[in-house]
Amino acid sequence: MAHPIRAASLTDAQLEMRASPVPAVGMSFASASVGMLHVSSWWGAANPRDVERLDLELEEIAEQQGRVAVLLVVRSSAPLAGDETRKRAISMLQKLGDRVDSVAIVVEGKGFWAGAVRSMFSGLAFAFRPGFPWKIFATAGPALLWQGPRVFLKHGPETSQVRQLIESLRVD
Repeated sequence: MAHPIRAASLTDAQLEMRASPVPAVGMSFASASVGMLHVSSWWGAANPRDVERLDLELEEIAEQQGRVAVLLVVRSSAPLAGDETRKRAISMLQKLGDRVDSVAIVVEGKGFWAGAVRSMFSGLAFAFRPGFPWKIFATAGPALLWQGPRVFLKHGPETSQVRQLIESLRVD
């Protein structure tokens, strides 16, 4: 079902224009963007090189749109990131500063692994103390509803289109 609060809808062609669902060799994620929304799907162990690529993508969106909203989907197959990767991620977000609109993190899965990953992201937020909204979710639906008033009113994609985009980034 489409998000009830939105502006004009984007076409599938416009959604695909910014999508790069085929990851670069050695990368642990695939990503795409719609307006100010950057969506990434992570399945492997995030490493500093991944954070560098993510940083470039977020910087580009922030330059073009003025701000960037982040929707990070962590698949149940993704191991925890190492200390160096977490430090680089914090540094990246500090550098982006007030150009970050919001960060929604979807940690798929249940049990010990999902709890550990959610705790890691909570710890990052505690250490970083972001000056923007930051929230962790178990599924994409509530994350899209949470980001909706900030992102969809401004840039128009329906949540159904963003859900399709998320699924297109799934690498199983």
